[in-house]
Amino acid sequence: MGNIMKKIFAGVVVAFVTVLTLGVAAGAQGTPTMTLDPDEVEEAGEHDIEVSLSGFSADIALFVLPCDYPEGGNPANLDTNSCDQANLMPVQMDGNGEGTVTVTYDIPEPGIAIIAGDAAQTESAFGFLAVVPPVELAATGASSTLVIALFGFGIISLGMGAVYASRRTRLA
Repeated sequence: MGNIMKKIFAGVVVAFVTVLTLGVAAGAQGTPTMTLDPDEVEEAGEHDIEVSLSGFSADIALFVLPCDYPEGGNPANLDTNSCDQANLMPVQMDGNGEGTVTVTYDIPEPGIAIIAGDAAQTESAFGFLAVVPPVELAATGASSTLVIALFGFGIISLGMGAVYASRRTRLA
């Protein structure tokens, strides 16, 4: 019985290592991705944006450019004719297929789409930068806190009274 358990354990270990190895190898290939920092701004206007790219082919030259925000925020609705060719920014990927560039764009309402791709249009990634105004929180203060405190005090008092009344009737 012990020998069978050793074989099962060895099989599980081999399967685990195989899955882990394949997962790491597949993750290294990856698909091109883009990360924007910031990914949203509070108001329209000129902003600096750090564009981080990864998952591209090693040492490939890319271009980053802004486009109009697609209708409904849906990437399928992106009109490439709306891209601003005058703000084309080159970026060179390193040996790991990663790169970073800081761009300055005038962000209109509701935001912009940012596209990165190579000249042959074989690899690309996109991201959205939205204009999101700050949300004002509901006005809370001493009046609402006092109501909550009084309500809590009332519940505790009722509970204490119920306990006291139940003990008093048992003693009598």
